[in-house]
Amino acid sequence: MGRLSETIGRKEMTQATYQTRVPDNLITFCEEMGLLFGNAERHLYVDLRSGKKLNALKKEYQVAYGINARQFNSIHSSIKGKIASRNQCLKRQISELKSRISDLKKSIEKKVKKFKKAVPSCGRNKQRGFRAQLRCEIHQKKQKLARLEAKLERIKDVIQAPLIFGSRKLWKAQHNLEENGYVNHEEWLADWRAARSSQFMLVGSKDEPN
Repeated sequence: MGRLSETIGRKEMTQATYQTRVPDNLITFCEEMGLLFGNAERHLYVDLRSGKKLNALKKEYQVAYGINARQFNSIHSSIKGKIASRNQCLKRQISELKSRISDLKKSIEKKVKKFKKAVPSCGRNKQRGFRAQLRCEIHQKKQKLARLEAKLERIKDVIQAPLIFGSRKLWKAQHNLEENGYVNHEEWLADWRAARSSQFMLVGSKDEPN
């Protein structure tokens, strides 16, 4: 069991996390709940991104998926947590890209200075080889810099990073099945569907109304 405590004002908010083994007779139930909640979560994510109102969706989803208000709140909380995590990863990615670009520019500048100082001289093969090597290194670094700057340009203005339910890594695995241990696309698809419904979250309180 792990425990986290946070003090807000004069009140201490305590959150406890427990782990346990699921009895065999509940495995099927948990799998079905994972399918139900996973399906609802993905559709809710799409609906919210399209601009639909949460309160209106709450009633709609209770009818469509046969869930109560507390379960809907759990699904929404799960989405909010995943979005916050993904956005944090995006911010870190942007910061790392900026740092790499800055370091690469400094490296190119140093290489260019060395190249200019290396005076060309006919018949001095060693000197010509050194300049050729520097020219090649500068060219390669500039190509890498262009790729990093293009990548930064693509993501720097993203307001909300998109979610991939099932993981980006597993999604990409379908394009290289053999390298990722799959005999065919059907095997990958089975893992993909399982990953997208492998977990669900229940959040509630004794005083929370249905």
